[in-house]
Amino acid sequence: MRGRKAKELTIFSPDISELERIAHSDMSPWYQVRRARIVLGSADGQRREDLASQFQCEESTIWRTCQRYRHDGLGGLLGGL
Repeated sequence: MRGRKAKELTIFSPDISELERIAHSDMSPWYQVRRARIVLGSADGQRREDLASQFQCEESTIWRTCQRYRHDGLGGLLGGL
């Protein structure tokens, strides 16, 4: 893999159970489910390219989602579009 190594994403302990609940929810909005799954996958060490392929989106979407969690926490991540 070329370029810089991706910055590791760390999930705050209280957020883990909520992210897992949302990631497996049938009732949460689609964008919250996808964002939760992206953050969990990234924190688990999955590469951005692999996540983009899995979610059929651009790598920039993966990057923005992780940045949203880093800067705004769970509330910002789950906020509206």
